[in-house]
Amino acid sequence: MPMKQAKFIAIVLLSFIILIMFFSCEDEQPEIPDFHADALQIQEEYRPGFAVRKLKHLLIYTYGLCGEYDVDYEIVKAVVGVESHWNTRSLSSANCKGLMQISKDAASDLQSSQADLYNPYVNLTLGVMYLSWLQGKYNGDTKKMLKAYHEGPGRVDKAGILNYRKDTYVNKVLQLAARN
Repeated sequence: MPMKQAKFIAIVLLSFIILIMFFSCEDEQPEIPDFHADALQIQEEYRPGFAVRKLKHLLIYTYGLCGEYDVDYEIVKAVVGVESHWNTRSLSSANCKGLMQISKDAASDLQSSQADLYNPYVNLTLGVMYLSWLQGKYNGDTKKMLKAYHEGPGRVDKAGILNYRKDTYVNKVLQLAARN
C-alpha cells in the first residue's frame, strides 16, 4: 500500500474514532442555558432597568464564573433574584450593595475592600466567589451555604442543627432555582 493511501486511511480511521468518542460523550456534557430566554424572563419578571442585551451578557459572565468556581448557575441566578431583584443599584438596610448584596466585610474577606460593589461584574464575581467559599466550608450543603450567605457564617456555625422548613430565604432561593 502506497504511503499516501496509508496516511489517508489512518486519518479517516482517527476521524471516525474521534466522532464516535464525541457522540458517546454527548450525554455527559452539560446543556448550555439559553441566555437570551433567561434574560427575557428576568426582564419580564424584575424589570431591572437595563437592556436585555446587557442582561444576556451578565448571564453569560455568571455562567462562566459558576463553571470556574463550581457553583450552581441556577442557584446564583436565584440568589440575585431574591437579594436584589436584578437591581444593580440595590442597597440594603445592612449596607449591602448591588446584585448579590455584597457587604464591605465580605468584599474585604475576598481581598477586594476597595471594589466598586455597584459594578455588576465585580459584584457577581465577589458573590460567586463567596458562595464557592461557603460551599466548601459546609461540604456542599446548599441549604447551609445559602443560610450563611444570607445571615453570615458565624450565625450558622453557632446555630448547630438548623430547621430549614421555616427558613423563608433558603426556601425562596431553592424554589426560584428549581423553577428556572
